[in-house]
Amino acid sequence: MFWAAALFALLRPQIVPHYLRPPRRRAHLVVAQTGQFTAGDVLEEPCNVVLTHTNCDFDSLASAVALAKLWSVQRPELPTHVVLPRGANPLVARFLAYHKHLLPIRGFNTIAPSDVRAVGVVDAQTRDRLGPGAAWLEHATHVAVYDHHSQNENDIQPDELVVEAVGSSTTVLVELLQGLSDVPAAALSEAEATLLALGIRADTGALAFPSTTPRDGAALVWLMTQGTSQQAISEFGHARLAQAQRDVLTQALSASVVTEHHGLKVSVVTVDTGRGFITGMARVAEELMELGSSDVVLLGVVHFNAKGHAFLNLIGRCGSRAVTVDLNTLMSSFGGGGHPAAAAASVRLTVEGEHFPGWKGEGEEHELSEEALRAAARLEAEVTPPPRPPRTEPPTHHPTHLSRLSHHPHPTARLLLRPTGAAARGDRRGARSDPR
Repeated sequence: MFWAAALFALLRPQIVPHYLRPPRRRAHLVVAQTGQFTAGDVLEEPCNVVLTHTNCDFDSLASAVALAKLWSVQRPELPTHVVLPRGANPLVARFLAYHKHLLPIRGFNTIAPSDVRAVGVVDAQTRDRLGPGAAWLEHATHVAVYDHHSQNENDIQPDELVVEAVGSSTTVLVELLQGLSDVPAAALSEAEATLLALGIRADTGALAFPSTTPRDGAALVWLMTQGTSQQAISEFGHARLAQAQRDVLTQALSASVVTEHHGLKVSVVTVDTGRGFITGMARVAEELMELGSSDVVLLGVVHFNAKGHAFLNLIGRCGSRAVTVDLNTLMSSFGGGGHPAAAAASVRLTVEGEHFPGWKGEGEEHELSEEALRAAARLEAEVTPPPRPPRTEPPTHHPTHLSRLSHHPHPTARLLLRPTGAAARGDRRGARSDPR
């Protein structure tokens, strides 16, 4: 028994108190407090950075990881990190909870601005989309922008600008990675290939949006050959509404104002959350369009930031029938942008002195619905297409048009020339009574 206890003591892992353990070494990590920049652990080494836009979506994150992979080959002398300046949408945040350790992502406060060398910007071309990351552009020796929004304005003035008319920014960078397929450093891991596939699927609606091109489909096929996880795509390829988002959707469904303009069903609604910013409103707008069978949805969401300032988030979505509506041009007048069929903007509501319109005194709520509705009405007026001029002369039908139909390969076109009614019966009787 004694020998058994002694053997057990020898085989048992030794438990050392924490005060006797040697301190962990954290190479190149210092505590820095310089100017407005305060961080706990700052990476004290030069590096390249790729920035996503604020409230990062799958296309922005995927194209940032793809550019970091590309720079690991083109700029191998310095490490390249992906940085999310200000948050991500709920579905991307859930993906990162499982896969962040497999991607070259660092926190914004872990990099000193003076250590930034090259800066990459993806899926955006304006400084306001970068949040606090826009300040890093002043420290960079090289700035590159990769985007697929060909109609957007650019106030970054990059050294390298690549804008392609495709459905996703990720597609642009996947094509560049395909050209380096024989370089081992450019090989994609399963997590990276899956993320890039999710990025293309998100911005092309799984290749269903009108802005989708054959290049997007070819890039997605190539990623499948690189080992994408179909199980992960099925899990993260479809957004699930959280309880706060479902509450907004329920409120929007009951308050929507539906009008019809030239055959298009337009739904306009403004809701007040009564709280701070709620992520995932784009998904709410898509659900609202689907449940209401609308062609165009304009959703305005009133919320307050941490300083108590009121904002109206405007989200627009178009269906496949609304080919004449350009939401990108519409939202650009509010300082936003996006795609012709999907765009958004954020409008700060007017301030009167220290209070907002409708302020009733201390302890009262802000009455902002009237101003929000006026902004939504302005949206609806701009979306409505101009009336078509009336025809002055009836269309002229030439016999040649009918002769072309008679040779048309489609049976429906030939059916238009087939005689019907009494004329058809008379023709048949005449044919039978004809002795010839």
